[in-house]
Amino acid sequence: MIMIRVILIMLFGRCLSCAICSTFHGWIKKWIQIS
Repeated sequence: MIMIRVILIMLFGRCLSCAICSTFHGWIKKWIQIS
């Protein structure tokens, strides 16, 4: 879990507009809405 958090922080911190970050951000939003 810690590794995942570090990776997400690095992704969101460095490239907010890249395709990978956008995909992760959208997936997280969907997961939050479901939960």
